Amino acid sequence: MPLKHTREVSDEKIKELIEAEDACIFLLLGSCLLLGLFIQFKLLDEPVAH
Repeated sequence: MPLKHTREVSDEKIKELIEAEDACIFLLLGSCLLLGLFIQFKLLDEPVAH
């Protein structure tokens, strides 16, 4: 189910669309990034993390 947002700029309609696939990719990439940061700061040695 796509989310649509429309706004008018100088008599032209600009459509911004976020599809379900884009949202899933964003969530997966964000989760991987946070997991990587967690591993870096918790499991690696203190000097390596900084």
